[in-house]
Amino acid sequence: MTKYSLALLLTVCASTAVLAQAQAPAPAVGVATKVQGLVTVSQGNMLGNLVKDTPLSNGARVVTTSTGFADLRLDNGCTIELLPNQAVTINSKLDCKALVAGIGPVEGPVMLAGGPRDFLVPALIAGGIGISLISNNSSSPSQSLSGS
Repeated sequence: MTKYSLALLLTVCASTAVLAQAQAPAPAVGVATKVQGLVTVSQGNMLGNLVKDTPLSNGARVVTTSTGFADLRLDNGCTIELLPNQAVTINSKLDCKALVAGIGPVEGPVMLAGGPRDFLVPALIAGGIGISLISNNSSSPSQSLSGS
């Protein structure tokens, strides 16, 4: 790998670390009290598997798959039960009836939408890899395909 490629790769990694540190976790407004099967939780540009005792923040979206089940307890006393293929977005400003009414079915593949900033890190990584590949190919001597 050339010095240019290595420097570019290190810059991309450093940028990723700085962006990751810039997002402070939101305060918890609840917790997952029971989780079975595959259940995911997303907040902003972060996505992960939900496990028991995971803190939940306002705006977090909890999605159960066909094998998933979850009980969520919010600090306002509300308990939410998610059955397979259901989703809810946590909002502690809503009362229990409104939160339960907000539980919806998950149909088809789950797509996570985000703002332009959510695509910055993957774009930096892809760009760094692409430039590295291009610079490696341009620095290697050309080879003739003819038999002469």
